[in-house]
Amino acid sequence: MNKKLDRCFPHLASLRLSETDFDSLAQQGFVSSEKRGQTTIYKLRFRCKQSQRQCVRYVSSDREIADAVSADLARLQQPAKNEARLRRLNAEARRVLRDTKRRLQPLLDGTDFQFHGYEIREQRRCATPKHGRT
Repeated sequence: MNKKLDRCFPHLASLRLSETDFDSLAQQGFVSSEKRGQTTIYKLRFRCKQSQRQCVRYVSSDREIADAVSADLARLQQPAKNEARLRRLNAEARRVLRDTKRRLQPLLDGTDFQFHGYEIREQRRCATPKHGRT
């Protein structure tokens, strides 16, 4: 097991997960609870990359341990969630720029201005010959 993962995510590491499991958990996974008689047990559920099947690991019947595993899991998944949020924001920004350009284009028609990418520029004029050449 990777020692850095053991230090950074000690509660997840205590579940004896493989590095492949950690890779899968970095993308998705959650801690679930189930009632068994009078007690509640907590399990870690995630989709294994290799088999594409759901993997389940027993966590504990102690709520505090389950919360600690959940906190480790949230820290492990934060970079993937940040990337997904950034992709959504970039897509939204591209959509807003595209819509704005589409709305502004009729205002530029018939003027000496045009779009160059998303920038509005004055159209180039044909240069007049300096030395009288045609």
